[in-house]
Amino acid sequence: MSRPAGIIDMCFAAPAGRLATKDVEAIWQSASAARTGVRERTVLDADADVITLAAEAGRGLGLLPGTVGAVFFGTQTSPYLSRSAAAILADMLGLAPEIFATDVQFSTKSGTAALAQAIAWVKAGLSDRALVIGADALCLHAAPGDPLEMTAGAGAVCALVGTGNVAARFEALGSTASDLADGFRLQGDDYLRTGGAGLAGSGLGDMRHMGGAWTALGDRLGGDARFDAIAVQQPDGRAAERVAKALKIDPALVSGGAVAPLLGDLGSASPLAALLLSLEGRQVGERVGLLSYGAGAGSDAMSFIVERPLDAGSVRRAIARRRLMDYATAVRREGRYRMHQHPLGVFE
Repeated sequence: MSRPAGIIDMCFAAPAGRLATKDVEAIWQSASAARTGVRERTVLDADADVITLAAEAGRGLGLLPGTVGAVFFGTQTSPYLSRSAAAILADMLGLAPEIFATDVQFSTKSGTAALAQAIAWVKAGLSDRALVIGADALCLHAAPGDPLEMTAGAGAVCALVGTGNVAARFEALGSTASDLADGFRLQGDDYLRTGGAGLAGSGLGDMRHMGGAWTALGDRLGGDARFDAIAVQQPDGRAAERVAKALKIDPALVSGGAVAPLLGDLGSASPLAALLLSLEGRQVGERVGLLSYGAGAGSDAMSFIVERPLDAGSVRRAIARRRLMDYATAVRREGRYRMHQHPLGVFE
């Protein structure tokens, strides 16, 4: 028989650098900044990546060696194609070597996929605790001039999952997945590709899959299940409103987890950061939903019952730690205008 499990604690990290969307709009003479609902997005430091962001978030949990049995690292923007980000992070946090570690990749729902796997791991009794990471640096893979350049940010969430002293007890899961090329990055590509405004506007990707996952979750919970807050994927500042309208959800339920307007699209960290905000200040016994989407395409919908509220101070501190920079500085830090790796010299 499986054991009850849930989220014990969570911590968030994001770069201090910020780029205003109006500055990107001015460079490319477009008129789409206002439509994104994002005022600023995060800019990754030149010497940072998703692993260093995850390490910053993980240290905020105060983990001790021997207390975590597994690490599930969800990201689509790892700096390595074949080296394990989870193993590196486990070493950085002092959790290695006696630990199970694996990377999880499913576009921007990598974080919720990792969370689902960690919950199953703990419920199966393979260890009492597991560490979950949802992290992305989409800003490194946004092509200059692409609309994604206005919204693509970076951030990481670490969540400690276990069976004792849980803050949010896992209740149920509903998921969908199908083959749809609405967003991807091929091996060797620097930049993310999307299906364009036509495919995005059709709802065949996000709304179809999120709606299916949400319906599946409702079927598992029963028709009378009531939610007190819902954390949703936020590729831009207006996504939560669109999801609420499409799924006939009260917009007030999704408003408490807003992160995209001030930080941009955090990718795999986005729904988990929204979940952390949504769990703050909740009453015992309340139900909180989680709804993610990953291009390619798939969605996870989860429900949690609050056992005790969580402190989302790490999110507020990350938002407040803000250093505005111009477009030239941002793209130089992110290295998106790449120099030749081996330029010709006078002796070649």
